[in-house]
Amino acid sequence: MKMFRTCFVFFAALLLLIGPGLVEAQAVTSNVATVTLNATVSTTLTVTATPSTVTFSGSGTSTTPVSGSSPISVTTTWNLSTTATLTVYEYFATTTALTNSGPTMPSSAVTASVNGGAATPFTGTCAAVSITGSCGPNVASVAITAANLNSTRTDSVALAINMNGAPAGAYTGTWNVEAIAI
Repeated sequence: MKMFRTCFVFFAALLLLIGPGLVEAQAVTSNVATVTLNATVSTTLTVTATPSTVTFSGSGTSTTPVSGSSPISVTTTWNLSTTATLTVYEYFATTTALTNSGPTMPSSAVTASVNGGAATPFTGTCAAVSITGSCGPNVASVAITAANLNSTRTDSVALAINMNGAPAGAYTGTWNVEAIAI
């Protein structure tokens, strides 16, 4: 029994010596450091049109409109931050579509067929968005929602000109396309 008591005292003393070390071996944690992250994504709205030149060849005596050498592919790309209505307008800056050192072809002689739709002359106005000149049919009108704030679309525009009564010569003009999100 004396041996038992000696062993007990020995283990009790050993436990007292080692015990505090076991408690000190617990994990130590630091404070939490934080970093603020900031990102800015720009609002963009772009429109491209290809090809850059469309040619028309015909007679000034024909009453049938002459189609352009190829349709125009209009690609509109946007990254917006809020809902809106995006409209793609096509227009001539004045009521004259083409000139030839004096003789002109009016914008009303030019028609546009958008995505295979009916050919419509450039006789409209775009006053709602402060575009002056003669507007043709809208190339596109898209409701921008949370689901399509960032997207792209491509439309096809086929132009034709009624050259009846136009004197012979080389005519030039500029067709415009513009996207506006309101």
